[in-house]
Amino acid sequence: MMKYDTIIPIGANCRVAQALRDLDLRQEALPLDWTLNSAQAVLAVFKNDFNDFFSLSNCQNKISFTQKGKESPWVLNTQYQIGLMHEHHWSQERVATYQKRIIALQQSLNADKVLLIRWDMKAPFHNDNTHEEHEKRDADFFNQQDSITHCYELKDFCNNKYQGNIDLLIFHADEIKEQDKRPDVFYHFIDFESAKIKGKTKEWDRTVIKEALVERKVQLNSPMIKPSTLDKFKVFLGLKKT
Repeated sequence: MMKYDTIIPIGANCRVAQALRDLDLRQEALPLDWTLNSAQAVLAVFKNDFNDFFSLSNCQNKISFTQKGKESPWVLNTQYQIGLMHEHHWSQERVATYQKRIIALQQSLNADKVLLIRWDMKAPFHNDNTHEEHEKRDADFFNQQDSITHCYELKDFCNNKYQGNIDLLIFHADEIKEQDKRPDVFYHFIDFESAKIKGKTKEWDRTVIKEALVERKVQLNSPMIKPSTLDKFKVFLGLKKT
């Protein structure tokens, strides 16, 4: 059993955050939840304390097109080449939202037991033809060398900088040589050919990661309490804060 005070997704896409949410292991919104990123970019942004990371000057509105010609807006951080794929238009309001998420992340890293989770994915990673254009676009985020080394450096950096005891779990589809593995890091191999048939859509990796977290018995020391239907309705009416 793996029990932690907080669990932090650090890419490479949004599937880790989605799997954590599905399993009620996602405690709050964090800055890298819904991004496409390389391990090198994540390391760089951590070392820079996320300074000006989500500023208006560093984020550009982008538009991609599906095979059917439908617009798919997103935002690119040009300083680190990190894609905010669930953002449709960047504004000062969104900057303020992400600044709150950065503070939440930094506070989480000071918890007693922390788990960083990285899906060290490589393109291709979608499982349906409708996302072929996204495949071409997103591949640029993962064309890097030594991604595992960057993950190790991030773990060491966070343990030195923050008060928490920080572990690292890496999901990987490429084989990692035994001599390149560290005894203080957890690994979970994903067989792409067999794994991708588990999901009927592009979210096959979300399904596999979720199954792996259950298999490894990853849990929170303080399990989240789901709000009741009444509480949700009160929040909707503005009678209760989230």
